[in-house]
Amino acid sequence: MTDHAEFSKRLIAMLIDYLIVFGLYSLFFAGASRASGLAYNELSTAALAGIFSGQGMVFLLYHAVLESSRHQATWGKRLMKIVVTDREGERIMFGRAFIRTLGKYLSGAILFIGYAMALFTQERQALHDLLAGTLVLEEE
Repeated sequence: MTDHAEFSKRLIAMLIDYLIVFGLYSLFFAGASRASGLAYNELSTAALAGIFSGQGMVFLLYHAVLESSRHQATWGKRLMKIVVTDREGERIMFGRAFIRTLGKYLSGAILFIGYAMALFTQERQALHDLLAGTLVLEEE
C-alpha cells in the first residue's frame, strides 16, 4: 500500500491550487473588464456577488474535474506527487470528487479545523476526506 500524504505536502498543494484558481479567475475578470469598457473596480463592485459565486464554481469544477481525472490530482497535487483515491486506492468518480470539494467548505468553516484533522487521524484524512470516503496518498 502507498503511504498517506504528509500534511505539509497537502498544504503546499492546496496553496498552489488556490493561486491557480485565483489567477485564472482574475485573468477572466480583467478580460471581462477590458471587453466591457468598465474599470476593473467598477466591474468588481457591480458584480461582487457574482465574483464570489463564480469563483466558487471555478474552485468546485477545478477540484472535482481534476481529482476525478486519470491523474487523480489537481495541478498542485501533481506537483507535490500526491493523488486522491477511494478507500481501496482506486480512482474516484466525479460525483465523489464533487462531494469532497463541497466538504472543503465545511472543513474551512470553523478556523480550518476540518483541514487540521489530517494531522490527527490515522489515515491522515481531513473532514472532507472522511465525508467523501477518500484518501490522499503519495503517488506510486
